[in-house]
Amino acid sequence: MIIKCLKINLCIFLLLLVFFQPVYAGANSIIYETELYGPPFKFLEDDEIHGFEIELNQLIFSDNYYRFEYKFDTWEKVYEKLKNGEIDTCGLLVVNEERKKDILFSDTVLSIYISIYSKERKERIDIKDLGKYRVGVGKEQYSEHILKNTVGISNYTCFTNVEEAVEALNHGEIDVIFENQDAVNHFLIKKGLTGKIITHKTDLFPVKVAYGVSKKNPQLVQYINERLDRVKKSGTYEELFRKHFFRHSDYYKTKQKIKNFAGMFVVFVLLVLLQVYIRHLKKKVSKAYRELRKQHEWLRITLLSIGEAVITTDENAIVTFSNYETQKLLGLSEDEISGRKLDKLLSGLVNKNENVYKIPIEKVINHGELIKLETDLSLMTPHGKKLVEGTAAPIRNDSGVIIGAVIALKDITEIKKKEEILYNMEYYDPLTGLPNRSLFTDRLNMALAQSKRNNEMCALIILDLDNFKAINDTLGHSVGDMLLKQVAEKIKGYLREVDTVARIGGDEFIIIQPQIKEISDATRAADRILKKFQKPWILEGKEYYITASMGIGIYPNDGEDQQTIFKNADTALYRAKELGRNNYQLYTESMNQKVLQRLDIENSLRRAIEREEFVLFYQPQIDIKTGKIVGFEALLRWYHPGYGLVPPMEFIPIAEDSGLIVAIGEWVLKTACRQNKKWIDSGLEPRLISVNLSARQFQRNDVVEVIDKIRSDSGLEPELLELEITESTAMQDLSFTIDVLNQLRKKGIRVSLDDFGTGYSSLNYLRQLPIDTLKIDKSFVRDITANSKEEAIAKTVISLAHKLDLTVVAEGVETKEQFLFLKKERCDKVQGYLFSKPLPAEEIEKMLRNKECFIIDENADN
Repeated sequence: MIIKCLKINLCIFLLLLVFFQPVYAGANSIIYETELYGPPFKFLEDDEIHGFEIELNQLIFSDNYYRFEYKFDTWEKVYEKLKNGEIDTCGLLVVNEERKKDILFSDTVLSIYISIYSKERKERIDIKDLGKYRVGVGKEQYSEHILKNTVGISNYTCFTNVEEAVEALNHGEIDVIFENQDAVNHFLIKKGLTGKIITHKTDLFPVKVAYGVSKKNPQLVQYINERLDRVKKSGTYEELFRKHFFRHSDYYKTKQKIKNFAGMFVVFVLLVLLQVYIRHLKKKVSKAYRELRKQHEWLRITLLSIGEAVITTDENAIVTFSNYETQKLLGLSEDEISGRKLDKLLSGLVNKNENVYKIPIEKVINHGELIKLETDLSLMTPHGKKLVEGTAAPIRNDSGVIIGAVIALKDITEIKKKEEILYNMEYYDPLTGLPNRSLFTDRLNMALAQSKRNNEMCALIILDLDNFKAINDTLGHSVGDMLLKQVAEKIKGYLREVDTVARIGGDEFIIIQPQIKEISDATRAADRILKKFQKPWILEGKEYYITASMGIGIYPNDGEDQQTIFKNADTALYRAKELGRNNYQLYTESMNQKVLQRLDIENSLRRAIEREEFVLFYQPQIDIKTGKIVGFEALLRWYHPGYGLVPPMEFIPIAEDSGLIVAIGEWVLKTACRQNKKWIDSGLEPRLISVNLSARQFQRNDVVEVIDKIRSDSGLEPELLELEITESTAMQDLSFTIDVLNQLRKKGIRVSLDDFGTGYSSLNYLRQLPIDTLKIDKSFVRDITANSKEEAIAKTVISLAHKLDLTVVAEGVETKEQFLFLKKERCDKVQGYLFSKPLPAEEIEKMLRNKECFIIDENADN
């Protein structure tokens, strides 16, 4: 009996299941789960979901074929669920080969790009420079994948979303953002940071974006593709794209002509519908009136709902209809608009020259022309000036007779503002307002093309401020920016209207002078600019003298393309710097040889340490009372396989400019410390070793740690190491210098101020510096017995140093008279060719083992 009841119940259940099945078969359910925060694609605002992706979903899934369920979670969890088939789609996703193994993709929805952003910065940041900065990137985004796997940067900071990265950059927590340019631009405009945060590189690493779909639901891909194709063809996709990204889509670029005639197409369709209806009216007169009223109402509702201002007139240009957008734009009611003359109604319409613009309505009504209104039109409204664009088209009756016109106006104010912001970000320097490198390149190419076409000359002048870094370092970057703005204004004032001046980074300006007849036209402009630099610049109420160097390249003499003429002008600038700055140089062919030689030396320097081409020589320092050797100065020499022994004055400046001096300086310090320790370990008496520090070495934040580690690794006691820095190095940042010198002395390392008297020579500075030794420059020692002024300076320096408890070393001592004078004035130590020239380590060791002592007999002849 029980079994029979169970069978009956099972049958009833199956019948019910079959009966109710159609109720659930009407619509397919899909689960759409994604991460919520990702402007402008999707984001939460006022407790509502907004964004390009959300609105696109509404268009694609609008036919109720699918029941749509939104869910949100972290990106990592969403992607894992999509791989496992727990959800159907995660929405828009970057397409790559790795993801294709896990999931399916729809047709491409859009392409996105990466840009490099930083806060206001003088130097141009390229992709290859990213390793030098603190880089921010979206966690687990395609930008992180590109940064790590393509660019090769592994040390970066991940942020949960782009807004956090923008805030971090604005507050100085990072130096650079490497991210989706549409997402970053969204926040720059939203937060008003377009002037504070700038782009360095745009449209990098384009990737395609499509809907990511679970492999368990392949039919969803076909559905999305079909719907996406419809949305794109309808034009809705492009409006949505511009609304959120303020630029045209790639799809739009292939459909530009369709866009131009979109407005006319709407009017054409309306006219066609009217024509069809009129023909139908002739056949069925009795029925036509009712149909006409119905059609009229449909047309009225359509025009009322259109997002553009639509106005219709009769054959006398009297307004017969206006929709809500027209009333809102003009601030008038429908009754106030109807019956007015079109010219009177739109009397506030002006062109770009602020002249009243009248719509040529007579051409439309009398000749049947379809007219696209002038560009750059604006309309004065109760809400202020609005930028508009539009069309005017004739309206015909069933006989083809023109009975009026329809005018469509669109408010494009916001679109133009956003386009202008993006344009300025891309083409103008935010500090000076001058064209940046991108716009400069375009204008130079145009100028060269014009010169070639007209058989004219064109000049390119590169201007670089001399010692601008000193302004920034001593007066601050705000004053440096003030100077750059003044320079930009002054340069523009000395040029013609056809000339272009651009700022391409730091303190470097470029001038394009097209249509010149003689080379002297360019040199006269350079002379005018140099004369301006001879006058003081007023910065914060004080006068400062700043000079400039310029290099000039002439088309076609110095190059027929942009790259060549720029390179040659830059070579001329370098030559101007070599010749003492504060001048200009025209490019000559011989300059290239010097540049190539310099490049060859620089390239050779990069390999010199590996190839063991460097060697240290040591010049003894003599105690002036006893004649004993009490220390050495380590001096660098370079044996180049092609040039032989290269003088330090030829390769040290190149090493400084290229930054190689840091690695070379560390090698010198390491070698000198090890050699001194080796001499001591071999039984020789401990002596002081002096090593020169370059400006670049000294200015590094980790200079104390690096020096102490090298000294410690060698086993040399700290009191046997003395570091020599020049006056100019010490004075670049006095507070920084004092801090570093104090740290070195705390570790027991001695400090010497080298070349004293050739730099600032400020007694106030000397009093503040925590040093042990003062070295008198050889330029004073050379004429010490022949020039009373030099003699007085030397006496004063020695006396002053002793009062400050400093040891005095005189370098460049070559004669007995110089030695005796220094001894009389109680100088502590001397070094120079009178005692020994710089020698290799082996010869120094022989000298020490022979216990040579340098005694100068005051009564003996030279």
